[in-house]
Amino acid sequence: MKAKEIREKFKIDHGRMIIDIIKTRTEDEIEEVKQYYEELESKFASDKRRLSKRYDEKVRNGKLSLEIQYQLNEYFSEEYYIIENISLKAFRYSIIVTIYSLLESSLNNLCHFLHNLKKLTLSLEELRGAGIERAKLYLTKVCLIDFSENSNEWNEILKLNKIRNCIVHAQGDILNTKNPNKLRKIVAKTTGIGLESRRFIKIKSEYINTTLYNTKKLLEAVYDKSFDTV
Repeated sequence: MKAKEIREKFKIDHGRMIIDIIKTRTEDEIEEVKQYYEELESKFASDKRRLSKRYDEKVRNGKLSLEIQYQLNEYFSEEYYIIENISLKAFRYSIIVTIYSLLESSLNNLCHFLHNLKKLTLSLEELRGAGIERAKLYLTKVCLIDFSENSNEWNEILKLNKIRNCIVHAQGDILNTKNPNKLRKIVAKTTGIGLESRRFIKIKSEYINTTLYNTKKLLEAVYDKSFDTV
């Protein structure tokens, strides 16, 4: 084998090795987010159980006047509301934003890596647009990576984009977005999310688990297909 051929073979193997490292690192980051989410979700569930237990103990401790009973109900209802509709809501919003940011940065980093590795003339920043859609355009049109086999995950990610933007730019209030009707349709057709007071996006645990799965599956496929281009 000629020296030039040996160098070329090493270059290809090196590129694939780096992609594999990037893939593994991304998988670890997704798993870290998943573990963090599950730990905090479990804590909030425990807090609600403890609150319910405390309430039951107070009620069982003896006969209570109607005034005391009313005060207890008010106090524990307020405590439960804080956990469920303030703390847990904010936490789940933050997880959605974190997952999306991880996805976007992973796609952008892959674009930059392939640009440098393959010495492509066109860079990611030279394309119009921004975010995940620009990254997909670069990967499909410039790097020739096929997304079609993962169209379901990609479609769900596009919905995630709208949900994330509403959270970041409108604090989850669809009425403060440019197209509330479009968001209503997304919410209505997506398992694990709903609307509170017909306007505030409510994230359920199921949606976060599904989003983590779709993100992991999409990125795994993109990294695997990148092997064919180096």
